[in-house]
Amino acid sequence: MKTYYDITVDLYDLYPLKKIEAQQNNIGRGARITLTAGGLVLGLDGESVTMWAKKPDGTVSYLSCSVVDGKIQADFTSQMLAVPGDVQVELRLVNGEENITTPIFSVHVRKSNIDDSAAESTNEFTALASMVAEVNEMKKTALKGDPGEAATLEIGTVEASEPGSAPSVTNSGTAQEAILNFILPRGQTGPEGPAGQTQIHFSAAAEFPAAGNSTMLYVDNTVSPAIIYTWTGNAYVQASADISTVMAMLATPYDPDQDYTAGQYVTYNKQYWKFTATKSAGAWDVSKAVATNVGTELSSVNANNDIKSIQLYLGYCVVYKRNGIVTIVGDSSDYQLEAGKYIALTTLPEGYRPPKTMYIPVNNLGGTTAIFGRVESNGIISLYATGVTSYWAYSFSFVQMY
Repeated sequence: MKTYYDITVDLYDLYPLKKIEAQQNNIGRGARITLTAGGLVLGLDGESVTMWAKKPDGTVSYLSCSVVDGKIQADFTSQMLAVPGDVQVELRLVNGEENITTPIFSVHVRKSNIDDSAAESTNEFTALASMVAEVNEMKKTALKGDPGEAATLEIGTVEASEPGSAPSVTNSGTAQEAILNFILPRGQTGPEGPAGQTQIHFSAAAEFPAAGNSTMLYVDNTVSPAIIYTWTGNAYVQASADISTVMAMLATPYDPDQDYTAGQYVTYNKQYWKFTATKSAGAWDVSKAVATNVGTELSSVNANNDIKSIQLYLGYCVVYKRNGIVTIVGDSSDYQLEAGKYIALTTLPEGYRPPKTMYIPVNNLGGTTAIFGRVESNGIISLYATGVTSYWAYSFSFVQMY
């Protein structure tokens, strides 16, 4: 019986990488993948799908996938799961002369203690093998009697005992109709998995990062991407002016001793870079990477009502707000965000352009506003709005710039 992990891979959502778990040599697992583009489910019709898997030892295996009910179904193979560690997986879809590759996601292969070599080397399996050998030997040397009914042998129960205990086998039947019952020890407990996401709730001024100041939460080296901060009341969210500090938390610096594949992100020379092609270990090669405007994107947020939480992800900050008018400070002026309707402007201030993604679900009270961003020298993004209209916002987020 196959067990499939259901995951969604978005062609426009490169990070954070998806990761699913598998066990070494366990080919009873697979992945069932829903392919989307900007959150919209893509219909697959006539595409040939191949999964390319780069193992931790650098070797690559690939397998053909099937499309079932509009989803890509991939059965893991023993070759793909042969080496413990993170397997980097990429899907390739081909339809005629057109082909599409997906962002890379990971399959974490855990080492298995149950393989051929392990079974032969453990005391428990050696003892079990000896029992079977003794039975076979007894069959060869037993005295022959008068012809009678053929003896039967069947397996009764198989139970687990405490790790390290001795295995045993008993016959609950008769000498003529044997029923063998096995007791085998359990394996040792595996290593403890990583801790889940931590939540920190601020209820007193002394609990805030700036002790005694309940109106300021700094996004700097005191904030971890694995932590959700929640607080209530009037507050500012301010990004660190030292963008290199934040970058060091969110991405891995370029390592000349490591191989990279297309789609991976690194930091180099105080800048985020995305690899556009495979890069073997060695000196930095700008021809195989492109600089990206990825940084902490909020200058500051003044919320005059309850803020629910802030989450820091790779390359962007997401702030959730319960209600009330939200003011973004940027470009030396205050702009109130509204519906975020995308309208074309023939002239914009120098350096401003639309964000790659902007999500603003609101109860719109009227007016038309468009939001544009500009990456400053310290990595913070200033915002520019056309029109000033008040409205009630339930939540909003600014995602990475082009």
